[in-house]
Amino acid sequence: MTNAAQPLGDGAVDLEKLQTLLALGCELDELDFKEYLDLTNQKDKVELVKDLAAMQSIPTGGYVIVGVDGAGKPSERFGRLVAAEFDPANLYKIAANYLPTLQLRSTTHELSGITVAIIHSLAPDPPNIPILTKDGQYANDNGKSSTVFVAGDVFVRRGTQSIRWTPADVPALLKPWEQAIREDERRHMSARIDEVQVGTRGRDIARGPLGTLTWRLASDEFDAAVLEAMREQDEITLRRLFLAFGADAAVQLRTKQGDDFDLLLDRLIASLALTLTYGQQGWFRELLDVLVDLYRSVLDPLGSPNPPNENAVAEKLMWRIVVGVEAVGGLAVRLRCYWAIRALAMPSPALSRQIREPSWIRHALTAASWARLLYTQPSSEDAQPVEIGGPTVALARQLVERIPALRPDAEVPRFELNTAPEPFDKVLDSLTQFDALWCVIAVADSGRDNNQYPSFASFYSHRSEPALELLITDQAVREELLEERAGDLKDAMDKVVRVARQLSFQQRYVPWDPSSPVISKFLDS
Repeated sequence: MTNAAQPLGDGAVDLEKLQTLLALGCELDELDFKEYLDLTNQKDKVELVKDLAAMQSIPTGGYVIVGVDGAGKPSERFGRLVAAEFDPANLYKIAANYLPTLQLRSTTHELSGITVAIIHSLAPDPPNIPILTKDGQYANDNGKSSTVFVAGDVFVRRGTQSIRWTPADVPALLKPWEQAIREDERRHMSARIDEVQVGTRGRDIARGPLGTLTWRLASDEFDAAVLEAMREQDEITLRRLFLAFGADAAVQLRTKQGDDFDLLLDRLIASLALTLTYGQQGWFRELLDVLVDLYRSVLDPLGSPNPPNENAVAEKLMWRIVVGVEAVGGLAVRLRCYWAIRALAMPSPALSRQIREPSWIRHALTAASWARLLYTQPSSEDAQPVEIGGPTVALARQLVERIPALRPDAEVPRFELNTAPEPFDKVLDSLTQFDALWCVIAVADSGRDNNQYPSFASFYSHRSEPALELLITDQAVREELLEERAGDLKDAMDKVVRVARQLSFQQRYVPWDPSSPVISKFLDS
């Protein structure tokens, strides 16, 4: 094993990490080279599962690199790898039934024109023993069944091999588990103390003199104080705060104080999320009206950004607002607050008379595209901007990481733009589902397929399919979201699915193509 001060298993799967590992020129306990794998082949599947399980027995996890020879040189001697087979979602699909503890990161890179896959199999989190739960079998060349492992097996690494554990391995495998239990108890007690302290500060702020509750507070104190005011049904304190959002935003726009304005928007979105989470529908709609008024404040009477071409100030605000709306929409999906989804997707009557698009999300997307806001910022002077895949969903996912009130129900794994997300990401799934819902609502209301933009199509279809299935199978939800257009669901969904497929094909991020029999049967009927 490598020096503990410099563990190989740091979780990176970028090109620099791959080159560093290959430069070692040999396999190690936590590094395995494979020249070729065909992950449509059952034997290759179970052999890979065995190696991933063995890597999980290492405290820092380990790497499997496919497409290189035993010395780490790129090789296509046995064939060229299919990059899509090494997408994290596909690897989880292969391994999940055998190894429930599996957590991994993976991607592919081109080295000298050869596709090389890098997979990092993480140690179980929370710490656990990586026990295989199903027999790993395949049919050999003679048609007989061969077994690579059986349910209950545990594998460890010995040099360059993955072998079954022995009694001597037990103490090392149990040590992280024991340490985690002790650390978890300490962390739980510390977190509980912090919660009490924050709650006490929030109560003092909410009950303090008028003006004490302000959007300039730190995030945890602000959230606690708003919750305390809602619990006490302190309408004066809440209304004063919510009116201040609009008044102070107008001042911020006039004086162009960008940093303060970003903070104000964060607190406004957090407040909207808190009212949603705790079922305060009246306050929710009042805050949504504040956002709509703020959005309209940078439009001319015909719905165009105003002022035009002034460092895209108007477009940035419009885009920032709808990204926040998308993030709150994902929360509404997770909490099954379907009453909020149409309100988030469709503007107030005042805004609908000012813009042509039925949804302000589509309106803001158009403005952001013209202002070239849908690109990542170059990391160096000679680098080119890169278009953000699934921009509304992706940027909303990043916003959820920054604003705790947007994720009261879920942990959020690491997410980076234009990289393969973690396969099990509850927040990302809900964002793609809200995105699909607003697209269907907008198309149903207008009858036109150009009144949508399916950002969800940049992510695998299994993430967004539940939203479409819900519209098909739940009449109450369908009528709440589509209102008098509920009877137009089939036509609207057909348009959304068709555009999503086209966009997925054009952008080549992932193959978005729903496999749900519920959706297929409905659209084919």
